[in-house]
Amino acid sequence: MKLNMVFLAIFLDLFGFGIFLPILPVLATDLGANEFMYGILVAVYSFMQFLMAPLWGKFSDRIGRRPVFLVGTLATSLAFLLFGFVNNLLMLFVIRALQGVSTAATLTVANAYIADVTPHEERGKQFGRLMSAFGLGFATGPGVGGLIAANITIPGLYIQSAPAIAAATLSLINFIGIYFLMPESLPKENRVVNNEKSSLFSITEIGKLKQYPGSLFLVILFAMISFGFSNQIASFALYALDQDPTVDIQKLGYFYMLAGFVIFLTPLFVVERLIKRYSEILTIKIGTVLVFIGFILVPLATEFFWMLIASLPLTIGIAFLNPSINSMLSSKIPRHKQGEIMGINQSGASLMRVFGPVIAGSLMVIDLRLPYYFGTFIFFILIIIVFKQLEKRVNQSQVVTENIY
Repeated sequence: MKLNMVFLAIFLDLFGFGIFLPILPVLATDLGANEFMYGILVAVYSFMQFLMAPLWGKFSDRIGRRPVFLVGTLATSLAFLLFGFVNNLLMLFVIRALQGVSTAATLTVANAYIADVTPHEERGKQFGRLMSAFGLGFATGPGVGGLIAANITIPGLYIQSAPAIAAATLSLINFIGIYFLMPESLPKENRVVNNEKSSLFSITEIGKLKQYPGSLFLVILFAMISFGFSNQIASFALYALDQDPTVDIQKLGYFYMLAGFVIFLTPLFVVERLIKRYSEILTIKIGTVLVFIGFILVPLATEFFWMLIASLPLTIGIAFLNPSINSMLSSKIPRHKQGEIMGINQSGASLMRVFGPVIAGSLMVIDLRLPYYFGTFIFFILIIIVFKQLEKRVNQSQVVTENIY
């Protein structure tokens, strides 16, 4: 029941977030943003996650997971509501920043919550289910957002107002559900008690990973995977709008729906079984190769249907990688540090989700295919690193951390 509430909370959070995915590129363009500014707009959300994820993680290690979850969901509801009244670029940037702050709280604490209540041998399964909840929200939200934006308007307000009100209402329901149904997962005796001041992310946070051999390698790998996914999310909408004149908000919603359903189904029916029968090492290797193939295929497609098909290996690869890396990382960390280290992991990933859209936006100014060529190069390097280094790093660290609990 505890984890079911976590999964439901993340589903509702990502459902609300997904509602805006097909709307954001159209709204930004209408407000005067070019490709580079759109990349910056996408990056602002992740930059705030980069700053805030370790801070939220530290807070949850000290005061418990539940209070941070509640603050995050309430702030998300407010951010979604304000999105409905955006009428200029500056306001859009501010609201996207607020959304990044709030999502940093919920995603960081969800990962720590699972680590609190799940034995190591079950974590691959439960992190896979978290990824599935993420994917299901990511799948259904954009489709609903596209349909609402295309068919429902509120007199005197904007194209995004009706979807924003719907998303804000769902997030408020999420807050109420957590308040009444989600128990605390971190007992008071296991919390960190010290006088160290909490601060925004700094490079010194990375140094803490040295205490847990193998964890820095996994955090860097997770960050690079996030770079690849953010590159795809930032590039696809503008590439599709340019290549196929039939593409609109509703069709973009279909793309995000397909990606979300793949992320929902793959961990449940494929990744979970592979981890249980083999190991996270195998699923990470498979996922890296699939993402590489996806980056090769997408820029070859010029019609929307073939763009959807070409994007499948990339999305399936991401669905392999995220739960596998999180499961492996959590096994290296003691219980009382899960919030902080998972926060550092989310922060590193968020930093790369800043660079991904900014670099993609800069490259798209030159050629809309360039972000995919760049992604192909990055994942070719990652394939070499994963196949040569992953098993050695994990085996070395296991000796040190097997008795960490």
